[in-house]
Amino acid sequence: MYSWSDANALCVSLGGKLYTPTSGQEAMDLSVEHGSVWTELTDFDENGIWTDFDGQPSYPDFWCTGEPFPATDLCAYIRSTGCLANRPCYISTTTLCVDL
Repeated sequence: MYSWSDANALCVSLGGKLYTPTSGQEAMDLSVEHGSVWTELTDFDENGIWTDFDGQPSYPDFWCTGEPFPATDLCAYIRSTGCLANRPCYISTTTLCVDL
């Protein structure tokens, strides 16, 4: 388990990026197998605007109820319940990397 920054650095060093599901079902399947998992999404550049590895805005439709929480410099993760949430990036969370 890694902070988001360490997880991201690990994936990049392996030639990849943090995994991000593209649907609620994919997120649910992921959470069943791995529990809570970091995604590549952050709002580092602008509060409330979630961007991916390439800096492109992302608008997932499977946020948990009440998420994303309106605070600055947060990182998105898949909760063990299978929906997307955000939390401070220093919290240790499971990491999955994918090839670029």
